[in-house]
Amino acid sequence: AEDGIRDLVRSRGLGDVYKRQLKDTPRIKDEVYNNNIVIIDIQKLKLDKITFERVMKDLKDVARDVNGDIIGIGDQRYVVITPTSVKISREKIGGGN
Repeated sequence: AEDGIRDLVRSRGLGDVYKRQLKDTPRIKDEVYNNNIVIIDIQKLKLDKITFERVMKDLKDVARDVNGDIIGIGDQRYVVITPTSVKISREKIGGGN
């Protein structure tokens, strides 16, 4: 996308999701290293705990390597990873409560 935000995960069968998520991890890393914000749909990946933990460790390592940030959003359905020096505020603004 022109704004630098990419949605790398598309819906498919669960077997495809696991294989693709592992295959997409280097692409996700490349996007972050190229200073792009990446949003990843991890809902189906969470069904395989071992794969989920492996992918999340890799993504957290990337965020740390580039001095970026990583956070789960949307009831932990999505993970957002930011590039160098882009931080995500955890402060709740508005929304009532």
